[in-house]
Amino acid sequence: MNEQLLRTIEDRIDIVELVSESTDLVRKGSRYWGLCPFHSEKTPSFSVSAEKRLFYCFGCHVGGNIFTFVMKRDNLSFKEAVEVLAAKAGIEYVPKSDGAKKRKRDEERIIEMNELAAAYYHQLLKSDKGARARRYLEERGVDWETAVAFQLGYAPDEWRGLLEYLISRGYSGPQLVASGLIKRSPVKDSYYDVFRDRVIFPIRNKSGTVVGMGGRSLNPADIPKYLNTPETAVFSKRDNLYGLFQARDHVRRLNEAILVEGYMDCIMLHQYGIRQAVASLGTAFTIEQARLLRGYTERVVLIYDGDQAGQREALRAAELMSKEGLKVEVVVLPEDQDPDEYIMVKGKEEFLQYIKNNKKNPMEFKLDFKLRDVEGQSLVEKLAVLHETFCDLQQVESLLELENHLAFVARKLELPENAVRREFRVWQRKTRSIGIIRNRNSINRYNKGDKEKFASPEFQVRLLAKMVNDENTFKRVFETCGTKFFTDPGLRKAAALFQEKGSFHHGQLIAEAVHNLPELAATLARVEMVEEENWPSDHEVEKFIREVKRRKMERKWQRLLTEIEAQKNKGDFYDILRLILETDHHLRIQEGGEL
Repeated sequence: MNEQLLRTIEDRIDIVELVSESTDLVRKGSRYWGLCPFHSEKTPSFSVSAEKRLFYCFGCHVGGNIFTFVMKRDNLSFKEAVEVLAAKAGIEYVPKSDGAKKRKRDEERIIEMNELAAAYYHQLLKSDKGARARRYLEERGVDWETAVAFQLGYAPDEWRGLLEYLISRGYSGPQLVASGLIKRSPVKDSYYDVFRDRVIFPIRNKSGTVVGMGGRSLNPADIPKYLNTPETAVFSKRDNLYGLFQARDHVRRLNEAILVEGYMDCIMLHQYGIRQAVASLGTAFTIEQARLLRGYTERVVLIYDGDQAGQREALRAAELMSKEGLKVEVVVLPEDQDPDEYIMVKGKEEFLQYIKNNKKNPMEFKLDFKLRDVEGQSLVEKLAVLHETFCDLQQVESLLELENHLAFVARKLELPENAVRREFRVWQRKTRSIGIIRNRNSINRYNKGDKEKFASPEFQVRLLAKMVNDENTFKRVFETCGTKFFTDPGLRKAAALFQEKGSFHHGQLIAEAVHNLPELAATLARVEMVEEENWPSDHEVEKFIREVKRRKMERKWQRLLTEIEAQKNKGDFYDILRLILETDHHLRIQEGGEL
């Protein structure tokens, strides 16, 4: 990315004016404060510095510069944010290479054809030709206002309707094939429409641009029942969620998305006022879709079909989203009903109440799914299932949650709770689960560090702010302590980046991070936003350095004690004596003796 272009954009766009488009800001001293546009709050914790051209929220810990702000606000990539801000600044942004220019023109052309096709199909739905499709939608409970809101359409049972319309607009055969809306027949060397006799669901990306189509057959004999646009230069099922454009503001405001499988599920939930609903395009849920959701919310309620295939996919999707940091809850509707069927019968309030009463976290849902067919099994079969659930339960860190899960498993398998708990402890000892050992160690480290002032992220942010603005502190801390003492992974990475660069230049690292290391942008902004009066004093820094040294000595002492125990078993007198002397030396250092 052209560094000069980025600097010019930053020079032309005032960060205070940009942020003010999303939230009201009030000046207090050298900063501007307001309610965070990225999470719900009553007391302003969102701070903007016009001088430093940075923002940071002390509530949800989002921060960065104008590019980061637009990326977060509109859920855009860095490149897309540059394009938006360049246009806002009145700067013509054109890709450098001829190849990039051609790709951009091709993508724009495909989008034009999709937008035209959506309007064409929607007009046909309103015409006499669309009577059958309108009747189908009415039978499914879709009212006309909803049909217009989602620009639903109808592709008539014709081979060349859309083809001839788009040719009349000046598009060539190869261009039409590239859009995914038209196919070429290798036998007749002619072109024909992909969608015929289908209700059309235009698929919009997160910005509202039509990038593809979904079609539901009106003829029961047609296979497949649902058909999507194939992969094109602007559309991939794995990168999109149906209804996200219509839902995104509601998802942000509620900090919750309801994820369903199909177009009709999503549309009907919106029609009944549940406007945070999105659909996964009837395909296997992907990590790209999880990351797309993560850009708008922290919480997802997952409601897939109640059959075994749907529940298996729900389990997979829930685990995938959990790994991406989303808090997921799974709901199974009664009698294997689909969301659109249930809400039409029960209405919005009862639908929401059912969700509230029947949400399960992924582990609860997984256990329920695995234990669904245990009735009538022998004790040997139940033990096999029990040990299979133990493999899942080893991941649970909360003792209370673990106890609840073990009690649930005991009830489902009709086994005594105490026996199940004892069996779990025996299984732990036998397997020596690496996962549990790792979790236990990390908890111990956290508890010890949490009691120490110098291990707290708040102090370490202040320390890093002083380090990158004071050369003596910078050298002293890095030379004596390194970077491993930072307890927060983001701070550790940021410190390593500062150490690598050797010095801090205002804005430079943040600009680089937004492009190359976007996960660090907020951390860098947080550090840079610390005012000088909040930096630790030189005395505090020296006390911190002594504490880090003491801990290093303590770890070495513990290692030596372990070695002495090992040598005692071997009976090697001279090695034991050497280790005792070395331990004594380190003990004197730890107690304040010479280094």
